[in-house]
Amino acid sequence: MSIPQRRLPFILGAMAAIGPFSIDMYLPALPMLGEALGSTAGAAQASLAVFFLGMALGQIFYGPLADRYGRRLPLFIGLSVYTLASLACALAPNIESLIAARLLQALGGCTGMVISRAVVRDVTDERGAIRLMAKLMLVMGVAPIIAPIIGGALLGVIGWRGIFLCLAAYGAVLLLVIALFLPETLAPERRRRDGLRQVFGVWRRLLGDGYFMGHALAGGLVIGGMFAYITGSPFVFMQLHGVRPEDYGFYFGANALGIMLA
Repeated sequence: MSIPQRRLPFILGAMAAIGPFSIDMYLPALPMLGEALGSTAGAAQASLAVFFLGMALGQIFYGPLADRYGRRLPLFIGLSVYTLASLACALAPNIESLIAARLLQALGGCTGMVISRAVVRDVTDERGAIRLMAKLMLVMGVAPIIAPIIGGALLGVIGWRGIFLCLAAYGAVLLLVIALFLPETLAPERRRRDGLRQVFGVWRRLLGDGYFMGHALAGGLVIGGMFAYITGSPFVFMQLHGVRPEDYGFYFGANALGIMLA
């Protein structure tokens, strides 16, 4: 199967957008979700916090697995977990079940974000990689703008559970598209046989490198501040300032647009 060059940016963009859509699409529903499940605002926010945690942890493992077993197998496993976990979110009877399902959703969904970049490296030279990565970064910038707007529009029609059903459908369609149009891009002779022990050895050396840790800490504080805003903004806008759920996405999107332009 040949690489579909014209379709490739769209396929990889859809893979990379899993994170922003899964985080931002249900933000307009966050206060309503907590009330519907009889939980506190803090518990509802925890469903978002565990997603961030799952995204961070999952990326540690998917990179080495994709280098060892190829790109498609981890993609199929991860996206299957993501799709099933999204269904579990939609059917969650209580906040504890939702939090657990959100963790699994993140652990599965982060495979798309990791492997989309790996595929770029597999199929392009240096100049081609720059062009293709620029397109992926554009998707990563646009997705947080449109995701809460879409979520707000869907919320009034199908409710917060329907938003998770849409995310499950997104994962299922992406699985089908990858099965049909994205062949394996890492040849067997290029695969690495390093085990997780070697990977953890690299991490241990990095954690002991003060220069690396200084930059990582600075970046982490910036991202942490942004995630704190993401977690708290639905309650501030909608409960304190009376913004309607269907309008919240425009406020959030304006902020995301400013970040992208900056």
